[in-house]
Amino acid sequence: MKLIYTSTDYTKIKVIESALAANQVKFITKGEDLDVLNAMIPRHSNLIEIYVSDQDYSKALEIIENGSALEDSPEEDPFPTQRYNRYRELTKLNAKKDTKFLLTIISAVLFISNLYFLLLYTLEKDKFQKYKNSMESELYDYVFDEDSYCTSTLYKKMRKVIQISCYDKETDQILSQKNYDQSEILTYESFNPYLLDFFTIQRSYDINGIKTAEFADNDQDGEFDEYIIFDQKGSKVKRYLDKNRDHRFDESEIVD
Repeated sequence: MKLIYTSTDYTKIKVIESALAANQVKFITKGEDLDVLNAMIPRHSNLIEIYVSDQDYSKALEIIENGSALEDSPEEDPFPTQRYNRYRELTKLNAKKDTKFLLTIISAVLFISNLYFLLLYTLEKDKFQKYKNSMESELYDYVFDEDSYCTSTLYKKMRKVIQISCYDKETDQILSQKNYDQSEILTYESFNPYLLDFFTIQRSYDINGIKTAEFADNDQDGEFDEYIIFDQKGSKVKRYLDKNRDHRFDESEIVD
């Protein structure tokens, strides 16, 4: 005898038995007697086996397979489909809400950005207007050189340079300033090598353009701590260092 079918489902066992009996296939069922215990043990917990003779095994197997193929497929429960459709609709609704929220955020960001750039434009326009007004005068003309990044101030009538101011291209901070008399002879110049709000080096010249004095703020604290005197030929005569930081230069502070 060969085992042809096994199941815990008593109903399926009876269907297989009926199919085999209808085709004159002899069989033996084992475990069927335990079905009387279903009142005490869980339903479908006992294993039932069907055996057939060796010569009927192939025929029985074909009967079982054909019978299984002819069985109607179980009807699908429509509830899961409805639940899935409901989930899909909720997902679409949430996606629409998320898209609407995202578009709202983007619109708000764009609106704020436009306001910001409008404010920058207004400030730059006002700055340019002030600069333009400052460059307009009845007595002077102003010429800006892009290459040197310097502004020259000229007398309108005589067309002579009286001042040249140069600026740092990145910060627009003034770097140096030179002043001239009506004969365009250098009289005074200042330097700002550290890009501070004040000059740290200042030099004076006589009517012949010869340097007479120089002040330096070596520690960049806004107060000059070095003073150099030059003779009529422009040679250094004395150099003072404000060692006691009293903002004065005494004879005791001459260093060379």
